[in-house]
Amino acid sequence: MKFRASILVVVTLLCSSLFAADDSYVLGRVRNGTYTNQQLGMRAYFSENWRILSREEIAQLNGVDPSAPQTMQSFKDGTLPFFYAMSEDGLAHVLISLANLGVMGNAVSPRESEKALDEAVKQFSDSFVDSFREMRLVGAKIKRSKQSIAGKKYPGFNASAKMKGVDVYMKGALCHRDEYLYGIVAMSFSHDITDKLLGMFRKTGIR
Repeated sequence: MKFRASILVVVTLLCSSLFAADDSYVLGRVRNGTYTNQQLGMRAYFSENWRILSREEIAQLNGVDPSAPQTMQSFKDGTLPFFYAMSEDGLAHVLISLANLGVMGNAVSPRESEKALDEAVKQFSDSFVDSFREMRLVGAKIKRSKQSIAGKKYPGFNASAKMKGVDVYMKGALCHRDEYLYGIVAMSFSHDITDKLLGMFRKTGIR
């Protein structure tokens, strides 16, 4: 099953293609099943029942040639998620993408942010429905909603659809850190455990 980058349109609609030099700091690190991102101020542990995909696997999952020169840039400009974990049974997925807002990131007022998010969710809704229709998912619905992650509430969305009679659930949050915008998305099938998936994230204790 291919979950293409269209599910991250909320992030890419609000970003430029600039990227920081220190990739490891911004993208985060994975060690012993724990994803840690000091810039984001969050960490999440994934047990042996989960598999964390390599960047090559993420590219292949999205139909991209991992050896192509533009593949790494796809991670950097937000058109591919840079982190992707899935449960062994394939019924739960957690992915993270990043966008660089550049100098505008620190200059956007709360009102402008709200307006931009409203427009992004509206555009994402249309793209979401079209993309899921192409994947033969029906009854797609999306609405803007606050999401709680690591003790804080972030603007985001709540979506659902059906695939061959199976319920598909998705929740996402947009986390603004300095000039960066992180999109954290949780997906589950048959049962809605998206709150539990987002609840896997904890504070690092640094930010």
